[in-house]
Amino acid sequence: GHRPSSSHCCPLTPNTNLRMKGKQLLYLVVALLVLGGAGLYLRKQDDARIAGSKVGMGQKVLGTLDINDVAGLRIRAGSNQLNVVREGEIWVVKERGNYAASFTTLSEFLRKLDDLKVTRPLELGPSRLAALDLVEPDKGNGVQVELLAADGKPIKSILLGKPHSRAGE
Repeated sequence: GHRPSSSHCCPLTPNTNLRMKGKQLLYLVVALLVLGGAGLYLRKQDDARIAGSKVGMGQKVLGTLDINDVAGLRIRAGSNQLNVVREGEIWVVKERGNYAASFTTLSEFLRKLDDLKVTRPLELGPSRLAALDLVEPDKGNGVQVELLAADGKPIKSILLGKPHSRAGE
């Protein structure tokens, strides 16, 4: 067989090669602009969804709460329950024969609950709630904290799930 000479092997001249690289660069820039625009659009949609959620970024999780109205605290985890109530001027643990509770620890806890703010609202389906232990204690592994009024009725309630830690902390 006859083999073509090396001059016919690669018909591209350096000029054509540069033109191809320029076209490829143009296509790459256009593709990046399209992807960037799509990303920006999705980000704005996500921000709008978050802004429309019930509790917005930076707002208090429990809303308006006067911690002086709290006369009791009920914590439930699984089949366990702990009741701390105010009797006169002292707080007592009902399940421990009215043993005096630490007012300092209790007031710090109530203040922290009151100051708790939303850092990142999430919309999760029911299947994800169980994976994060955000299911009521009688149905799953969540821990429910209820702040009670003097009549024993809940003023506010919060369901606590698995602890969250950011990577690297």
